[in-house]
Amino acid sequence: MSFLSSVREAASAGLKMAASMASGTSLPFEQGPQITSYQGVMKMYSGKRENKEGVKEIVSIFMYDLKNKKSDEELALVKNAQRRLRTIKHPYLLRCIDAGEQLDNKGGGIIWIVTEPVQPLEDVIDNLREAPGSIAWGTYTLAAAIKFLNIDCNIVHGQVCMSSLFVDKGMDWKLGGFELLVTAPEANPAYFARAKDVLPKRYQSPEISRGQPEQLEALQRIPVAADWWALGCTVFEVWCGTIKSPSDLKNMSGMPEALRPDFVRMLQSSPAGRLRPAELLSNPVFEDDYVSLHIFLETLNVKDAIEKDRFFTKLAERVPALPKPAAQWKVLPALNNSLEFGGGSARALEPLLKIANVLSEEEYQEQVVPTIIKLFANTDRQMRLPLLERLPSMVEHLSKKVINESIFQPLAMGFVDTSVILREMTVKSIVTIAPKLSSGTMQHVMRAFAKLQLDEEAAIRTNTTICLGKIAAHIDAQTREKQYHSPMDVATKIVPNVAPMVLDVEKDVREAALACMRIYMQRLEHAAQQLSLPPEQRKELQAPEQKTPDLSDPAAAVSWLTSTVTNAVKEAVKEQTGGSAPKAAAGSAAGAPAGYGTGGPGAA
Repeated sequence: MSFLSSVREAASAGLKMAASMASGTSLPFEQGPQITSYQGVMKMYSGKRENKEGVKEIVSIFMYDLKNKKSDEELALVKNAQRRLRTIKHPYLLRCIDAGEQLDNKGGGIIWIVTEPVQPLEDVIDNLREAPGSIAWGTYTLAAAIKFLNIDCNIVHGQVCMSSLFVDKGMDWKLGGFELLVTAPEANPAYFARAKDVLPKRYQSPEISRGQPEQLEALQRIPVAADWWALGCTVFEVWCGTIKSPSDLKNMSGMPEALRPDFVRMLQSSPAGRLRPAELLSNPVFEDDYVSLHIFLETLNVKDAIEKDRFFTKLAERVPALPKPAAQWKVLPALNNSLEFGGGSARALEPLLKIANVLSEEEYQEQVVPTIIKLFANTDRQMRLPLLERLPSMVEHLSKKVINESIFQPLAMGFVDTSVILREMTVKSIVTIAPKLSSGTMQHVMRAFAKLQLDEEAAIRTNTTICLGKIAAHIDAQTREKQYHSPMDVATKIVPNVAPMVLDVEKDVREAALACMRIYMQRLEHAAQQLSLPPEQRKELQAPEQKTPDLSDPAAAVSWLTSTVTNAVKEAVKEQTGGSAPKAAAGSAAGAPAGYGTGGPGAA
C-alpha cells in the first residue's frame, strides 16, 4: 500500500466518525495563545489540560481547522502525524499526551494533538548557544532519535529540519513533525514526490530535489538515507546558522572541529555512503561534561552504588554551573526519583539541596518538600543522619503543618534509636524545628527529653540539657510556669549535685554553678525563714508562685533550666519504676548547668 493511499484511508475513516459525534462538545483542554513562530501544517498553541489527579498542567496544543483545509493530501498528512505521535514513543521524540478530533455536521471541525509543553527550537536556539554543552547535547539527542526511527524501527521520518525540533522546559530537544513519517517499505516515488513539496529545499537530499528516476531508485534501496542528509543540514544550522544557499555548507567555522569530518560524511552524494546516526553518536564532541551528565542521568537506575556515589559527588560541584531550567526540570526530577524509588545514595541530597536553593518558594514546595517528607520516613540510618545534618537549610521552607504532621513522628524515632550518634543528632535537630512545633508536639519532646536525661551516654544527657535551654522560649507558657521542685528537693538533690561544680576546672562551669547556687540559696533561706513562723502565718507569707524567669539572664536561665530538668527526670523515673521515688543518677546532667558533662560546653 502506498503512503498516500494509507493516509487517505486514515483521513476518510476519521471523517466518517463525524456522524456519530455531537456538535459543540467542549475540548478537553484550555486553548492559550498561538505560537506564531511555528510554521507547520498545524497551528501551535500553549494551553492547559487537567491531568488524572485533577490538576491543570501546562501543555502544548497542535490544531488543524478543517475549514482551512487546502487539500485532501494536507489532511492526510495531519491525520498521519496524529496517528504516529500517539503510537511511537521515545524519550527524544515529542511526547503525545492526548489526541482527537471534534467534527460538526457541516464538514468543519478541528483535529488536535496535546503534547508535553515545548517551544520551537528556532525560538530559543540563540539562547541555547550561550549555555555550554547544550548544543552538543541537543545534537546528540537528535541523532539518537533518528537512529531509533531509522534503524530500530525501520521508519523514514521524512521531515528532519529545524521546524520539526522542539525544546522542553528541561532544555531537552524533542523531534516532532511526523506528517511524512512512514515505514521504509512505504517510501516509494510518490512518497518522495510529496516530501519534495513539504520539506524545505535546503534540507532535501540530491535524490529528492532533482527527482530523477535513477536517483530515486537508488534512494528507494536505502530510503532512510534521505533523513541522514537532512540530519547533516540540520546539524549545520544548529551550530552555524541558517543555510541560505548550498555554498554556506562549506563554511564550518561555527562547528566544533571534531564534528566536521562526520558532518561532511553525512552529505555524501551516494545514499549508501552517508554517515549513519549511530556512527555520529560516537563522535568525540559528545564527550563533553554536560552531555556526559545527561547520559548518566538517563541511565541512573541501572548504575551500581559506587558509580552513583561518584556521580553525585561530582554533580554537587557542577550544579552552580548548570542552566536553571536543566537543573530544575531535568536533574532535580532525576534526583528525586533516585532518592524516592531507586535506592539513591544520601550523597544525592547535596546536589538536590543546591538546586533547591535557586527555586522560588512555590517551586520548592512543589518539587522538593514532597521528597523531603518521604526521606524522613526512610528508616535507613545512612539517609537519616545526612537529613538531620541538613535540616537547618530546609526548615525555613517547611510549614508548621508539614513539620508537625509529616516530619516530627518519623524524626522522633531517633530519640530511641540504638545508634548513639542518631540519638544525639535527633536531640540537636529539635533546636532547629522548635519554633514551628505545636504545643502537643512540644509535650512529646519534653517527655522524650526527660527519658534522654537518663541516657547511658553522658554526651546525650548533656546535649539534652543544653537543647532544653535553647528551646525554652518555645515551650508552652503553662508548662514553663509550673513549680517544679520543693525546698526539700533543692536541699537534698540539687545543691549537693551543683556544689562540686563550683570548683570545676572550667571557668564557665564554675561561674554557672555559682550563679545557680546563689539563686537556690536564696530560696532555701526563704524556706528556712518560713519554718520559724507559726503554721497559720506560713501560708500568708509564702513566696509567690515561681514564674518563668527572663531567659536572657544567664543565671535565671540556669535556675529555670535546672528545675525543669530535675522535675522531668523525676517524672520519667516515676513512669519507668511505677511511681517509686527517683535517685540522682551518678554523672548525669540532671542538676547540672548547661555545658557540664563529657560532651563539653559546645556539645550541641
